Amino acid sequence: MESSTTDMRWLTRQVAPRCIRCAQACGPVLLRFHLLMRPAVLAAAILCAPFSVTASVVLDATRVILSSDRDGASVRLTNKDGVPKLIQAWIDAGNADARPEQVLAPLQVLTPIFRLEPGAGHVLRIRNLGGDEMPSDRESVYWLNVLELPPKPQGATAEGNYLQFSFRTRIKVFVRPKGVSGRPLEAPGELRWEYRSGWARATNPTPFHISISRIETAAGEVGARVMVPPFSSVEIPLARDHRQVAGDGKIAPTVLRYRSIDDYGASRMYEKPWTPASIPVDGKSGSSQKATSEPDSHQIGVADLAN
Repeated sequence: MESSTTDMRWLTRQVAPRCIRCAQACGPVLLRFHLLMRPAVLAAAILCAPFSVTASVVLDATRVILSSDRDGASVRLTNKDGVPKLIQAWIDAGNADARPEQVLAPLQVLTPIFRLEPGAGHVLRIRNLGGDEMPSDRESVYWLNVLELPPKPQGATAEGNYLQFSFRTRIKVFVRPKGVSGRPLEAPGELRWEYRSGWARATNPTPFHISISRIETAAGEVGARVMVPPFSSVEIPLARDHRQVAGDGKIAPTVLRYRSIDDYGASRMYEKPWTPASIPVDGKSGSSQKATSEPDSHQIGVADLAN
């Protein structure tokens, strides 16, 4: 998991005196602050900026692979903090803002709410409910959410001003149909890349999701993290021209390098020729879609500032 430094100056433009929710996206880490405060308390918090925060409940995996013929999978949690935490876990279908009671997914977390003592571990069980909504010829992807809530301060601390953070960690859960053709570890090497002025297109001809953490050419980095769905294409906007001009003035062949994250969370580098696009990049060619930043796994924090 990655942490991020938050510039509190951003809060001065977004936060009103009482009970305000605001959000900031920082790469793979998204921090949401719920602030209950007086203006004087807010000013004191701003003077302490910048600061870094990380989750204290850690998962032993960055993704979960579940075969469709299995009844479930497990993820181990460990509380690295010195205080107990209340844990709530649930599965969503890709909408990070969906509330647990609003989510409809063919996966279910058993014992979704429990207390985790300091230094203790817990095995989180994900149950496969089955259902017709998951296709049999390709992977489906869902997200496991783990929300950690700290205990409220006791004694003198509770009577004064205090700042508390709650973190939600999200990781991908891939449901892989039994007998699907191909090998997932070889899927990233099957990606086809096409180039058009201002755009790059990645086409995935395999039944597996391909998570890309870095894309670059000799001219520099191309784009942010993206995930290419099975049998689909993703279009990535380019900030500059990555084509190279040869000595005779002609456009030279371009080699594109990209890193993909495998089933075990390891990053592997691949190289592919980057050819001119044969179909206009207009959002209408097949199942192509515009790329957005796709963190492989991330944390969402909620801070409560009380007085």
